[in-house]
Amino acid sequence: MDETLLTTDTESPYEYSWDTTTVADGEKELKVVAYDTIGQHTWASITVIVDNANNVFSIDLSEAAAIYINTENKLRKIDFDGNIDLVINTDPYVEQFQFGPLGNLYIAFRHPQESRDRKSYILMKANPETNEFKGIDSSLTNLVWVEHSTTKNIQFDDQGNIYYFAHADLGNDVWERVLRKYIDEDNIEDIINRDMEIFHWLVRGDGTIVIAGRTRANNEEWLRKINPIETSPDERVVNITEPDWWWEWGWMAEFPDNRVYVTLSGLPYHTLLL
Repeated sequence: MDETLLTTDTESPYEYSWDTTTVADGEKELKVVAYDTIGQHTWASITVIVDNANNVFSIDLSEAAAIYINTENKLRKIDFDGNIDLVINTDPYVEQFQFGPLGNLYIAFRHPQESRDRKSYILMKANPETNEFKGIDSSLTNLVWVEHSTTKNIQFDDQGNIYYFAHADLGNDVWERVLRKYIDEDNIEDIINRDMEIFHWLVRGDGTIVIAGRTRANNEEWLRKINPIETSPDERVVNITEPDWWWEWGWMAEFPDNRVYVTLSGLPYHTLLL
């Protein structure tokens, strides 16, 4: 950069860490030169855009006994001595948070936050060990939290796919409440449409989704199983109970015996799903 030698590395793998906060914003051209044992060389040019003005997220959960959202919608941590500190350095407004099965922290913000890919996200995944953030689904405007459900509002299958309720922008000023399956930004599937009201939902390890809900058009309530996309279309959606207006669902949970239990409110028995 500017013909200044930044580093020399003689051992593989060849790596260099650069603190961009020490230079002014703008495009920087870095030149990498490789020499062989007899002095011959080749080189390549790399253009790096430095933008220190934008927020740079970092997360710090060290010494945390617990984390919580305070009355000002800010994410806070508290240690075993009662000391309170912020978790995210930019301290944005946070609506909800949840830990995933691999220890990543999923954070839903009140306002979209810009990521390093220049897109804005309501939902981000944070790695507490590396301080890295990744945006999830740039078409989201907000997450829909099912407050009365006993199941979590962000769920996962064994393949690492993410499931959540979204108030999503479908384009052309069309907004819809959907249950989504997120693989990556190029692979997002809407599981249900806006005519369905969901009371409880649970994602199993193989991607099967158990849903207790109601069809708004006729107020019929039902318990359904949605099989993974790999199944045939005729087998995708299966009614576990026939739709009826008098069903009332109490709670839903997966037990250690690898079965899903659902209660029917007001009745003296449980429905057992294999």
